[in-house]
Amino acid sequence: ETLSTQDIQLGAMGAIEQARMLKDGTVSVEEMTRSAIRRAQAGAHLGFIDRPLFEEAVAQAKRMDEKLKDMTADEREALFAAQPLFGVPTTFKANLSYEGIPTTYGSRATGRNPQKETAQHLQEYLDIGMIPICTTDTSEFGFNGVTEPVGDAPTVNPHNPEFTAGGSSGGAAVSVSAGVV
Repeated sequence: ETLSTQDIQLGAMGAIEQARMLKDGTVSVEEMTRSAIRRAQAGAHLGFIDRPLFEEAVAQAKRMDEKLKDMTADEREALFAAQPLFGVPTTFKANLSYEGIPTTYGSRATGRNPQKETAQHLQEYLDIGMIPICTTDTSEFGFNGVTEPVGDAPTVNPHNPEFTAGGSSGGAAVSVSAGVV
């Protein structure tokens, strides 16, 4: 898939810069989210995606845009003061529980049952407004120095696919290094 110039530009920006664009209304939350999803799909061959959350992310982005639609400048300012990364896409490692989503821990032995609660660390990202677009691969239970989940292709370095992405957070590293988030 060929990415648009805007997709590439948004992927080269940091979260603070993306949040600034969302706050100013330069881009909608849905546009920002769909762009990150397109970048994730274009980089899927790198083996960093554990579980796509694309539909959920777009639905959340639409709800966020609806919330922003009728806000005054002061209300928008207050929202972004409370949630500084409101609408910014993110990924998270497949060893964090997320309510309603199975957690795989990079293993075939897990990941069947939806979690009943969200891990505190992840909840803090959600509380500041970030939108998860996928979980990222990890080595089985995070035990190895390379990201080679059991039963799945290894996660590779986006700058040279002949090399590993490292581990156990290789999927997360690739999602950043490849400009997905």
